[in-house]
Amino acid sequence: MPINFFIHRGISFIILLFGISLVAFGLMALVPGDTPEMVLTSIGVEAPPETVEALRQQLQLEDPVYVRYGRWLARALHLDLGISYRTGLPVAEELGNRLAATVQLTMTSLAFALLFSVPLGVLTALYPKTWLDLIGRITVLTGSSIPNFWLGLLLAYVFGVQLQWLSIAGAGGWEGLILPAATLGFGMLAAYTRLLRGSMLDALSQGFIRVGRAKGLKEKWLIGRHALRYALLPVLTWFGISIGQLLGGSVVVETLFSWPGLGRFAVESIQGRDYPVIQGYVLFSALAVVTVNVVVDCLYSCLDPRIRLGGGREQ
Repeated sequence: MPINFFIHRGISFIILLFGISLVAFGLMALVPGDTPEMVLTSIGVEAPPETVEALRQQLQLEDPVYVRYGRWLARALHLDLGISYRTGLPVAEELGNRLAATVQLTMTSLAFALLFSVPLGVLTALYPKTWLDLIGRITVLTGSSIPNFWLGLLLAYVFGVQLQWLSIAGAGGWEGLILPAATLGFGMLAAYTRLLRGSMLDALSQGFIRVGRAKGLKEKWLIGRHALRYALLPVLTWFGISIGQLLGGSVVVETLFSWPGLGRFAVESIQGRDYPVIQGYVLFSALAVVTVNVVVDCLYSCLDPRIRLGGGREQ
């Protein structure tokens, strides 16, 4: 891979993260109200004015906003995201303690989506206008139409309340993981199935498939080794986007199912006016999304050797 690609991506990576950090800090600074009073109120403390003023000085809120941003950014570069107003612990430590639960939920959701979408997308492309194609179309339409929070409530009511097969309250083994993972994964399943079906239909019409058939290659080899590899390119693109969707959608799902991950912690921090945690969460989410998309760009050349990442064009 050309070195220019990594240089270009590295510069874009830094600029994007800088812009996101600036927006995240700026929005928190523009929130109306007196931060020390809101912090004390959120934890149920009614303090006299001198206590509020002491907290303001402790948080160094008297400094200009650009000074506070520069100080925060310098610490963030050393993985110091500040101290949580609510817990008094380092934000990086708080986020790290909840990262494993979110990663577990994210990976399970992706596995759920890929496990069903790949065979469904391939089969609906190989057998169009059949009952398999009808099932695929219904799945895509349903998954694209149902919001996460509605599906989560429905699954919790049916399988958690009525049938009592699965847990709906937090992490407690695989029983507590299935429902939130299925809720997040169902929407991705629909998107992957739609993309893979269209891409497979396009792949089957390509010249290299016709040449392979003319040479007498086995159909299974053509589909599994060549057509599917070609068809996975748009799915790989959507995979990078899915990370951002999972980080955003997990906020609702983790709160709904009391999952002890980053999304639920972010909601609690917003309710508690815990600005350092909110800023740290936004910065971490941006870092995760940008990193995954860079990795996806690199994987493109593995799936399709015609793509040269250095110029971003087929050669």
